[in-house]
Amino acid sequence: MFIRVKTINGQKYGYIVENKWAKGTSRQKVAKYIGKITDEGLTRPATTNNEKIREAVQELIEAHLKEKGYEKDKETLTKDKIKIHIATRTVKNKGKNAVIKINNGYLCKETIEKAEKQPENIKEMAENLTNAGINMTPEEFARIAQKIMPEKEQGKKEKIFEEFYY
Repeated sequence: MFIRVKTINGQKYGYIVENKWAKGTSRQKVAKYIGKITDEGLTRPATTNNEKIREAVQELIEAHLKEKGYEKDKETLTKDKIKIHIATRTVKNKGKNAVIKINNGYLCKETIEKAEKQPENIKEMAENLTNAGINMTPEEFARIAQKIMPEKEQGKKEKIFEEFYY
């Protein structure tokens, strides 16, 4: 799964695309329209003290969006007409589904849910966080990975960090 961006009448829209293998070749199919894209640019790496993946992801997303001028009101982050409801993981622009491009990733309901899911390995965790636009230092990633990953994966972490971050 990945997100494809299409420009229609000067506006950018996001679509989830899935790869399927047929007769030895890959076919791509649009699985779902996910909304209009708002570009927020880059942010500084964020940190968290949470040891559970779901709470850590929510805290990191909140830190990135606050840096870009979003204001928190209970469980909602708001800027202009864009609202992100943290508990339900919804991203809306004027009441319609939306996508926020931040840090080389796309923040939408699907990427948030995938990032919050318990990963099977460190590489999957790194990809999910990056796809959701979450930016952190390699040291912060290592600290979080040590807390939430199974013991068998922790021995592989050094190689994965070098491949992913450097």
